[in-house]
Amino acid sequence: MRLSGGKLDEARQLADTLVTELPESGVGHYWLGILQLKQEKFISALRHFQAAVDRSPGIPMAHLILGICYAIIRQFELFKQEMLWLTEHAPNESLAYFYLGQYYSKDLDQVDKGMEYFRQALQRNPHDIRSRYLLGYALELKGDREKAMEEYKAGVAAAGAQGAIYSLPLQGVARLYLQENNEDKALEYVQKAIQLEPKLASNHLLLGKLYLWTGDLAKGVAALRQAADLDPANAAPYYLLFRTYLTLKMPAEAKWAQARFEEVKKAYGED
Repeated sequence: MRLSGGKLDEARQLADTLVTELPESGVGHYWLGILQLKQEKFISALRHFQAAVDRSPGIPMAHLILGICYAIIRQFELFKQEMLWLTEHAPNESLAYFYLGQYYSKDLDQVDKGMEYFRQALQRNPHDIRSRYLLGYALELKGDREKAMEEYKAGVAAAGAQGAIYSLPLQGVARLYLQENNEDKALEYVQKAIQLEPKLASNHLLLGKLYLWTGDLAKGVAALRQAADLDPANAAPYYLLFRTYLTLKMPAEAKWAQARFEEVKKAYGED
């Protein structure tokens, strides 16, 4: 929920009142932290959530959001500490397992640990489509396409049943079909993903890769240009455009794409 300037000031005043009138309670600091998060003032939000936990250490949601704040500022040991507190003191809270799974699955050496946390999250909340997708993605990374496809298709079904606007499971199915050289099925699912989330850059990036794979370079260029427009901080579309323009013998366009690729890598520190 977005708050207008007036509503934001009113909410802040109410939270300040709670801090003043209930100084031994963490509730006022909790809401001040929420308001600071909405304004992307992460350090200030972190301090309020720390104060909330100090005053009301038994409130799971305060620990959860404090842990997320630690992750945002890359204090991962403190992040894990808060999430593990939740697994011990609020063991039915699926989000702690989701965030731990997300953390560990980014490291290929710890992807199995990440998958176990996703499974724990799904045991507690079978409707958790984010854990379902990320479990599938981890399985895909490990080369277990059959089980990955099962998770992706379960995610597609769950998102449809919930009416959720969440296209990543569709994207996952499309990727696996493409790896199997089933271009027709891959195109079907990536088009469904784009229909569901037309402004998600990664959907257009996958479509571009699919067209390049099938040799339809003109459509591939169009999809990659769309992906680049939607996510200017991602260098991948520019690199693929550079390679494709070279193939098409379009040196001026290739030079432009190469320059943009280098600019984005430098600006955003991509490998």
